[in-house]
Parts: sequence; structure tokens; C-alpha cells
Amino acid sequence: MPSPEQQNSGEAETSISQQVHGKPVSGRIWKQRQVQRTSAGRFKPRNFSGWEHQQKQRLERKLVQQTEKEIKEQVQQEKERLKKQRELARKAKEGKMELEMKKVSMAKIKRLKKKQKIKKSS
Repeated sequence: MPSPEQQNSGEAETSISQQVHGKPVSGRIWKQRQVQRTSAGRFKPRNFSGWEHQQKQRLERKLVQQTEKEIKEQVQQEKERLKKQRELARKAKEGKMELEMKKVSMAKIKRLKKKQKIKKSS
């Protein structure tokens, strides 16, 4: 029968041998050995709350979704308004440019001779 010291030393050897696994094949010695699967930590126990509590949560979710929808609609309307404003400004600018071009061209036409006017019109 082994003495108590031999039994203790044997236990120490087995615990050390279980801890030391040698150098990993990948060469990444700084990584810790995986003890538990990662999927094991994802488990969350279901919350069996009462029916009233579930209805209250549903109502809260609906209210949140409704406010999000309203905010999105407001943002969309603001974008459309700005787009229309830019379009009107662009059209006004083009209209001014056309008027300036017509003024210049009318002044030129008046200075032309009759023959040149006929050629330009046809």
C-alpha cells in the first residue's frame, strides 16, 4: 500500500499532466485551450412571463415602430421639399440665362442687314 506522500505526489502528477498539453500544432502557444464550446454560452433560459406582460411588451414594440415610421416619413418629406426647392431654383436660373441669351440675340438681329436676316431665319 502506498504511503500518503506517494498518493499526494501521484495526484499532483495527474493534475499537472492534465494541464500541460504540449505545444499546439498551429504554433499559437499564447492561445488558451478551449474548455467549453462557444455554443454552450449562448443558451438563455426562456422567460415565462405572464400574458399581460407579453401584451404590454407587444404594445410597446408597436408604439416604437409607429414612431420610427413617423420619423422616416418626416425625413422623406423634408428630402422631397428640398429636392423641389433645388429644382425650382435650377429652373429659375435657366430661365434667366435664356432671357439674357434672347436679349443678346435680338440686339444682334436688329443690327444685321436684310439679306443676313433672311438667311438666319431659314
